Amino acid sequence: MHSGSTLYHKFLGFILLVLAIAMLPLMAHDLYLSWQNAQMMANKSAQATLHAAREHISSHLKQSIAIEAGILQSTKLEMRRAAKTAADLLAFADHDRIAQAATLLARTRANAPLILFRTGRNFSPAAGADSADPALLEAVSERARTAAALGKADDFAVADSSGRYFLACLKPIKGAPYLLCLLFPLDEAGNFASLVKELHREGIVAYLKSLAAYPGGTIHVIDARTLEDFREESSPLTPRMRFLIQQAVQAGLPYVELPAGDDDFHCFLETVPGSSWILALTASKNSIRRPFLRMLARQTALLAAIMLLAILAAIQIGAVQFRPLGEIIACVRDFPSQDFTKPLAIGDRLPLKRKDEFGALARALMDMGHMLQSTLDGMLKATAAKERMESELDMARRIQEGLLPAISPEMASHPAFELSASVTPARLVGGDFYDAFFVAETKLLVALGDVSGKGVPAALFMSSAVTLLRGLSRGAESPAAVLSAINKELAARNPENMFVTLAVGLFDTQSAVFTFALAGHPAPILVPGDGAPCRLLDGFAPELVAGVMEDACYHDHAV
Repeated sequence: MHSGSTLYHKFLGFILLVLAIAMLPLMAHDLYLSWQNAQMMANKSAQATLHAAREHISSHLKQSIAIEAGILQSTKLEMRRAAKTAADLLAFADHDRIAQAATLLARTRANAPLILFRTGRNFSPAAGADSADPALLEAVSERARTAAALGKADDFAVADSSGRYFLACLKPIKGAPYLLCLLFPLDEAGNFASLVKELHREGIVAYLKSLAAYPGGTIHVIDARTLEDFREESSPLTPRMRFLIQQAVQAGLPYVELPAGDDDFHCFLETVPGSSWILALTASKNSIRRPFLRMLARQTALLAAIMLLAILAAIQIGAVQFRPLGEIIACVRDFPSQDFTKPLAIGDRLPLKRKDEFGALARALMDMGHMLQSTLDGMLKATAAKERMESELDMARRIQEGLLPAISPEMASHPAFELSASVTPARLVGGDFYDAFFVAETKLLVALGDVSGKGVPAALFMSSAVTLLRGLSRGAESPAAVLSAINKELAARNPENMFVTLAVGLFDTQSAVFTFALAGHPAPILVPGDGAPCRLLDGFAPELVAGVMEDACYHDHAV
């Protein structure tokens, strides 16, 4: 296990990295969905709450309006009955006493003034006008003149100079040229209606307090005209916030953000139909983020749990699966010390019978060992064969060196010439050669040759050429005749179509004439002894190499 610990740790780190990379986008996606859900829940909850509050407040408002209308209607009916009763009483009085009777009747109605108008051409107040407010008298007189002209009863509201409202009822007196105006003050009805409104307002506030708004949220009822907040005592909304709410409603926006220092407010808006009221649900951003933060904590805990399980699983996998890898690595490390000339000793340590990747690796390692054994055996045999060949080539080299003549002392110290020669083959043996010997007492034959190809074939062909040169040159007078004879013999026994270039020359030590013939060999260079420049002995056509055609012709050249 120790030998495979590095790979095990890498595998474990790879698993953790894959899990982390796979979980991060999932976690980010879940967090994004959580945040979206939090926003959606806030919006839906706020809209549902505001809708329910609007319906409830609208119901309260309708009830209040209905009660006010009922109060006014009952007041109007009561006033009509009182006007009819007063008109019937005055109708039984004499025409001359109607004004006096109306004055007496007006005195009994301090809270409900009574004014009697004389109709006809001289329309004017006949009773009750002295105690009436001038502004009230003027408004009633104008309306009474119209009602008298039409001869019909009339109901209308009117106010005096102090702003006090009255409900006026005009009633013609049957059989008399008079019109009765009965005034009924609306103070009591207005006080009762205000009481009803206050009760409804308290009911609305109590309802809003009991309403289950979004956590951390509060519903406010704001008058769009005065920016008054019904919940002024517990409202966190500053006048500037209420002004922003008013502006948002006027712009038709259902939502506005209210700056409030460190924790801003989300504000969802609704209007109450038939009124100037605005419903505003405010909730701090922190209260909306709280579910998201709880979701983040749960996701983090879930990711930590998954990572812990992954680590435990990776440790278990490493403990079970990677144990054979240690043995394989140990065997690989022992490979350099194995003796591959003997049966492999690692076969008993490798898990060769496993059917998984480790078994395949062990079998591949065993096959590699057998292949190394086979390769080593072949290399040993090839080395032995190479050594034998090198030994034979070395022997051939020594034989070839023996074919090339050594410069004898008499040649080296001859007064007519100086002679030296050397051959260094590119391989152990080659096809280059030279020879020098006397064919007569005063005639020295020198020859240079170069066989086509390299190695042993060239060396064998060279030995044939040297042998023929020695045998066919005795007593020779013409180098061209020697080349012709050598060419004929070589061409007759040349199954591999090899050839040799030859340069053969005869030097007459008495006359200092050098006669030479060339078979495909480069022309010699003359180096004068008197310091004159060197020159190439050319001016003749090149002739065919030896060993190709039996009837090739060669010519002598002298210098």
